[in-house]
Amino acid sequence: MGIIIRKAGKQDIPSLIVLMDYLLGLEGDFPNMPERQRKGFEMILDSESSEVFVAEKGEKIVGMCSLHKFISTVQGSYAGVLEDVVVDEDFAGMGIGGMLITHIEKYAKAQGITRLQLMVDQNNDSAIALYKKYHWSQTKYIGFRKYL
Repeated sequence: MGIIIRKAGKQDIPSLIVLMDYLLGLEGDFPNMPERQRKGFEMILDSESSEVFVAEKGEKIVGMCSLHKFISTVQGSYAGVLEDVVVDEDFAGMGIGGMLITHIEKYAKAQGITRLQLMVDQNNDSAIALYKKYHWSQTKYIGFRKYL
C-alpha cells in the first residue's frame, strides 16, 4: 500500500488543516476556523507533551491523529488523549485509520503512557466501528465542555 506513519512537522500544517476541514464537516460540533487550527497545530508541534502523527502515501498526507500526554491521578502514571483521528475520504476503507491507531498505541506505550482515551461523535458509526475493531472500550462518561 505504501503508507508511512511519521511525526508531523510544521511543513505539514497546510495538509493537516485540509484534513481538519474534512473532519469538522463530518462532526459538525466545532466551527472550521483555519487560522485557529493553524495556531493549534503549531502549539502541538512546539509542545513536549503532544504529538501529531500523519499517514503519508507518496508525497500526500492522507490521514492524521494527535496524541496529548497528561498525568492520571487515578492510575498514578501518564495517560493520553487521542484527537483529530481522520483519513482523507479518498483513502477511506484502506486500513489507514487502523495503522494510525496501532502506531499511536505502540508509541504511547514506549512513552510510559498506560491508558489512552478519546471522544467520538455519537453519530460517527464508522469511527466507532474502527475503535471497537481495535479493542477500545466505550466508557460510561458523557462529554461536557465550557468555553472560557
